[in-house]
Amino acid sequence: VLRVSELSEVVAVAKLFLAQGAPQAPGIGIISVSGGQAGALADKAAGMCVPVPTVSDATEVELTAALKFGKGFNPCDLTGEIARDPSLALKVYEGFSSEDAIGTIVYARKHLTADAGVGAAQLLGERVSNGGATPLAIYAMDGSVWGREAEIFTEKNIPVFDSLNDLYTAIDRLAQWSAFCRGER
Repeated sequence: VLRVSELSEVVAVAKLFLAQGAPQAPGIGIISVSGGQAGALADKAAGMCVPVPTVSDATEVELTAALKFGKGFNPCDLTGEIARDPSLALKVYEGFSSEDAIGTIVYARKHLTADAGVGAAQLLGERVSNGGATPLAIYAMDGSVWGREAEIFTEKNIPVFDSLNDLYTAIDRLAQWSAFCRGER
């Protein structure tokens, strides 16, 4: 039995599970298009006992080299550079994917100038739709995703959440269940 405290969390658990199954590790990697928001997402995770693991030194060095202005740690601020180079989201996703303690990657996005959001969605969608990819969930910081970006996430079966509480609850409950099934709890 996966216990939740409200019906929206039941829907979130089902949505996340149907899209990607249960995470193999409880930790999350947070990618954000805003530094302040990255910190807020990490604080919320800590408050809900969802681990935000530190990445290895090698991953940090690799990601820092890819980011023109930011640093490659978890949570990761893509900075305003994401509007110019949508591939930054994929580069950080790939770095976080190499970390065993990260079972789900959360991409906190908002509507970006021009088609940068669509570009990032396309690159992430192509990668995630290939087998063996670390599960990805989208947090819509501005409440929704629309247009071609939304179509890509739907086509690639990448779940989008507008409630961070619901998303983190789903990750936590499914990670606990996964550990139980593996005999770890």
